[in-house]
Amino acid sequence: MLSLDKGPNAIEIATLYEGQPDDHTPKMEGKPLYWMPKKDKKYRMGIDDAANFLKSDDFRIRYRLSHKEHEQLQECLLRDNCPEGSLVKKFYDIRDDLETRLFTEMELGESQYLRVDLPADKKEFSKHYILIGSTNVGKSTFAMQQALQSVKGPLKGRRQIVWASSELQDDKTIKPLLTAGLKKWVTTIDTSQEAYDEWVGEDENSGGVQQWYDEEIKPLLVPEKGGHTYLDDSPDSPAAKQLMHFQNRSFRTLRHKLVGVTSLQHKIRGGQYTSQAFSSVSHVIFFPRGGGKGNLIKFLADDIGFGVRKARELVSTFSEGGRWMAVRLWAPGALIGSRYCILT
Repeated sequence: MLSLDKGPNAIEIATLYEGQPDDHTPKMEGKPLYWMPKKDKKYRMGIDDAANFLKSDDFRIRYRLSHKEHEQLQECLLRDNCPEGSLVKKFYDIRDDLETRLFTEMELGESQYLRVDLPADKKEFSKHYILIGSTNVGKSTFAMQQALQSVKGPLKGRRQIVWASSELQDDKTIKPLLTAGLKKWVTTIDTSQEAYDEWVGEDENSGGVQQWYDEEIKPLLVPEKGGHTYLDDSPDSPAAKQLMHFQNRSFRTLRHKLVGVTSLQHKIRGGQYTSQAFSSVSHVIFFPRGGGKGNLIKFLADDIGFGVRKARELVSTFSEGGRWMAVRLWAPGALIGSRYCILT
C-alpha cells in the first residue's frame, strides 16, 4: 500500500513536494511517499491527503461531474458527509473508488508533484537507472536535476558525481553542474570524438582508442563510496565498446561499493546497451511525450504485465501529467510520474 506515514517495513519510493516541478530547487523540503507490504487503514492516505486532486479538473473529468456537482461533492468527500438528493449514489460510488485507490494509487492536483531522486542519505546505495527516450525529450534534464539535487541539497546527502558524456562541451542542459562552486562534487569526462582527436594529436600518444580509454576515461569513471556515475550518449563515443562493457559490469558489481550508475539511451531494445540493464537497474525512466510510444506501450503491456489496453491508458495519463515516467523494477514495483503513482 501507499502511505505518507512511515509504518512497519516501509520503503520510500518517491518524494512529494508542494508547488510546481519547474520551480523546484534542491533546498526544498519534501515529504516521503512510502510503500508498505501490508494494508493497514492506520497508515492509509486519507481523503484529505487528496484534497488538491479532489478540487482539480482532472477529478471532475475522471468521474464525469458537472461543475456544480464537482463543487458540492468535493466538500462532502473532504468532510465525509453524504449530500442530499440525487448526489447520494455518486457520493458513495466515488467514495468507495477512492477508498480502494488510496491503497494503491496517488493522483495529485496542480499544486503538488513527485520526484524520484537519489536517496537523501549518501550512506544508502543510490541504485542504478536507465533513461530511455528519443533526442530532446528530456533525458539529460532529468539526470542533471537528479544529480543537482544531490550536490546542492542537504550536506548529508551530497554525493560525488561523475558525468561522462560525448557531448560535454555542447550540451547546455548540464551547465548547472559545471559551475566552479560544484567542482568539489562533480567530475566531468569528455568522451567525444573531438576529445579523442585532440588526444591523438599529442606527440606522446601513439596508441588507439583502448589506450585513450585506459588513460583518460577509465581512471575517473568510479567515484568514491556513495557516489554516482552518469553515462550520457556513450554509443556516440569512439570508446563506445569500452563504455558499454564498463556500464554492464558496473550494473552487476558497483552496488557492492555503494556506487550507482545512470545510463542515458535512445532505444528500449538497445542490444547489449540495454540487455543487462533490465535485470540490474532499479528504475527505467521513460519520456511518454516523445516518440516511441508504441514501444513503450508494448513494454508496459508485455514486460510489466498491464495488457495493451491498460498500457495505452497509462501512457496517456503519464504524458498528460508530466514529462517523465519511472518504472520501478525492484520491489515494490510501481509506475511513478510527476502527478501520478500506481503500484504494479
